[in-house]
Amino acid sequence: MVGIILAFPIAGPLVDIMSRKLSKVKGGHQPEFRLYSMVIPFIVCSPGLLLFGFTCIKGSYVGPAVGFALQAAGLTLVPSAVISYTIDSYPYHASEAVASINLLTSLMSFALSRTAPQWLQRVGVRQLFIDMSVVQWAHFIGLTLPLLFLGPWVRKHTAAFHAKVGGRTLGAASMGHADH
Repeated sequence: MVGIILAFPIAGPLVDIMSRKLSKVKGGHQPEFRLYSMVIPFIVCSPGLLLFGFTCIKGSYVGPAVGFALQAAGLTLVPSAVISYTIDSYPYHASEAVASINLLTSLMSFALSRTAPQWLQRVGVRQLFIDMSVVQWAHFIGLTLPLLFLGPWVRKHTAAFHAKVGGRTLGAASMGHADH
């Protein structure tokens, strides 16, 4: 709760500030500038998980609390960065894109809650938190870096695809011909 309370009021403004500064430096705005703020969760979240796991084993109460606060604070920034990037990239499809992000987040949480108990029994607390940290880093890198480098290309091709496929669907529906 402490991590969320500390991070919540600054998460959105921090993404906007970083994006504005990069826009000034680069001489124009790109939605990808919002993704640079993902560096903070990358630095904060996984070490928080490691601190939680390593100090929990030793019977500490402070270490897990601080580790979880770091994790919660970092994860509070992720939706601010990802959702603002998505809305900035696809303003006409923002509701569908945000719904998809929420679905993916819920599916990942569900999968983790279903697999973590067996995972914990199989590898132990220490290795579980190491593995979770690596998985979290991989998700942050695997989802952020491709968009940083290929974002404009992806936007161009999704817009062309939507114009081609979506335009036909909208045209047929407006004429009352559902079979076109």
